Amino acid sequence: METHASHRSGVWWQNVEADCPERRNHTSRDSGRLQGSNGPEEGRQDSGSRGRGRQALRNIGERRSRDRALTIQICVSVPPKTVEEAFCLIEEAEAQHADLIEVRLDSLNNHIRIAEIPSYSNTPLIATNKSTENHGNFYGSEDRRQKILVDAAKNGFDYVDVDLFIPNIRKLIDDLREAGAKPIVSFHDFERTLELSRLNLVLEEEIALGAEVCKIVTTANQVEDNLTTLNFVSDASKKAKIVCFAMGELGKPSRLLSPVFGAFFTFASLDEKRKTAKGQLTIQEMRRAYELLGLR
Repeated sequence: METHASHRSGVWWQNVEADCPERRNHTSRDSGRLQGSNGPEEGRQDSGSRGRGRQALRNIGERRSRDRALTIQICVSVPPKTVEEAFCLIEEAEAQHADLIEVRLDSLNNHIRIAEIPSYSNTPLIATNKSTENHGNFYGSEDRRQKILVDAAKNGFDYVDVDLFIPNIRKLIDDLREAGAKPIVSFHDFERTLELSRLNLVLEEEIALGAEVCKIVTTANQVEDNLTTLNFVSDASKKAKIVCFAMGELGKPSRLLSPVFGAFFTFASLDEKRKTAKGQLTIQEMRRAYELLGLR
């Protein structure tokens, strides 16, 4: 992989700066290291407020016991078509003070240069590569899809999203951990919200697989489905790091309130035009709502 300095000298980097001028002043993970840091932690601390996102992840347990409101974390999901666009979207998400950033690798036109993406973020990154069977945009083979996830882990993505019901999931989780990433084992029901007993069965299976984060997402067909997911989160958060809410327009309350009930984080979009799931709120909308509720 080329160094950050060599990237900037290339023609393609000039194109990125033309499209995303604020990138010129952006301090990357690598630039922090090049400025004389003794390791990745010191480099991230030198990057200022953005670098504190990673430290916040380590302190989540302590913060939860001290002040529940401080545990609200927002992950902004971005769907870049090119690596250059990924740089710009990461920059925008960091400007909006995202706590984590999910990069939808299945939105990319190709995956040749995904190794370059982590170097341009000071915020923890989640690699997600959803197949068309799981309502994503990756059309290749399952072996190829999983290889891209492992490559992302090897090149610095902090978390990798792994679908619960896929072939060879245990090997994939082991490979991701060996590469240094934390697996998010995810389950989606695109039709309904399961009853509490079945949600707990899914949680137990994800925990048994060794998930660092258990992600369980349902679909709201009635307002009461929000109560089901929030009740589940309140209990499940005592057993594992949990991300859980209901998709769809009727599920917006659970997206907003799940961190209040103990969820590790919730998802948001950068703006109205770049939503990656039904019922997703923008990060600006979520922050305004939390401020009105006195939670931020």
